[in-house]
Amino acid sequence: MLTPAITVVPALSLLLIICSSGFGAAQFMEIPSGVRFPYPYHVALTKNGAYICGGSFITFTVVLTAARCVIRETPDKLKIMANITALNSRYAEILNISRFLIHPKYNGISNDIALVEVHKSDAGYLVTRINMADDDAEYPENQNATFMGFGGINSKQANPLRVGYAVIWRRLYCSKEYIPGVTKKIICAGDPYKSNILCKGNTGSPLVVDGKLYGVGIYTCGVLRSPFLFTYVAPYRHWINKHLPIGFEKRIQ
Repeated sequence: MLTPAITVVPALSLLLIICSSGFGAAQFMEIPSGVRFPYPYHVALTKNGAYICGGSFITFTVVLTAARCVIRETPDKLKIMANITALNSRYAEILNISRFLIHPKYNGISNDIALVEVHKSDAGYLVTRINMADDDAEYPENQNATFMGFGGINSKQANPLRVGYAVIWRRLYCSKEYIPGVTKKIICAGDPYKSNILCKGNTGSPLVVDGKLYGVGIYTCGVLRSPFLFTYVAPYRHWINKHLPIGFEKRIQ
């Protein structure tokens, strides 16, 4: 289905929800349905019409998401909803999936990353992709980051897309010494003193720094003194590039 024209609403009309303050503070902006927004690469993965995860177009036919989103699924059961700011949007483009590839070393938290390929019958739809962090990118500690998803606040599912802003934790604290299971292939972000953060529904959704995809959400319903966790994209660039489908755009940034 072709996307109808969407009214552009001034940014001041968006609802800004301040959830915390101080170091690593997260601010959340709720995007009303029908508003054109600056994150068109963000998509929703659905199963039998129900939302399960987020993801990001990294080419015009491949979505990057978390392995846990698709580990027990089959492509025929899942769909991609693109160009939406709300799960009940009338303007959604529903795309079929031909296959997905889960990182072979995924173990429940580490290597939590997967590629989802749009079916060739839907490959002509207009989508927007995001550039990824370079394979030699440094861990972006203390930098401001943007993340998003249809996750609720305090575990309540959201319908409008919510966009959050947070600071990346220092690597010293984003480590197994402070957080069990965390490796150098994981990014930590958020406020260590607050637990009122985006929750269920943000798995697979992007973490963006300076306009590039740096992380894929893997644990985004926090508890006190625990951060959001994201799979760090840069260490997986070689694996991603190697497994992009033949015949699709392989020279990605």
